[in-house]
Amino acid sequence: MGLRLTLKPGERVILNGCIVRNAGRARMDLEVENRSDVLRAEEIISQAEARFPVRSIAHAIQHALASRETRDELVPHILVSLDRVEAVLDPVVAPALCAVRESLGTGDFYAALRKLGPVLEREKRLLGDPRSRPT
Repeated sequence: MGLRLTLKPGERVILNGCIVRNAGRARMDLEVENRSDVLRAEEIISQAEARFPVRSIAHAIQHALASRETRDELVPHILVSLDRVEAVLDPVVAPALCAVRESLGTGDFYAALRKLGPVLEREKRLLGDPRSRPT
């Protein structure tokens, strides 16, 4: 059994870089039967919400996940941003950032985003960001 998604009317989800929206008036069920990159609408960080350093990295990774055309351009910027964050946050985040880099190196942007989750939570606690990141 694959991943089952239920989309409300108008709700969007990103599946392997393809933005899918429920254009109907009723809930729509989808089942993803193979390994796919899935990003639900409530997990998407908008440009306006990307005002903190780690959140900005997450936004860039999401952009790379959704847009294959910009990946080669985005990855070097993401890596530089990871280095900057690692330089200012305690060493506790170093293993998570290393895991993010490894996932970026293999082109697994969804895994990179997941592995960035604990660092997003740390940033939220440190900077008082009111939006909690779904896990």
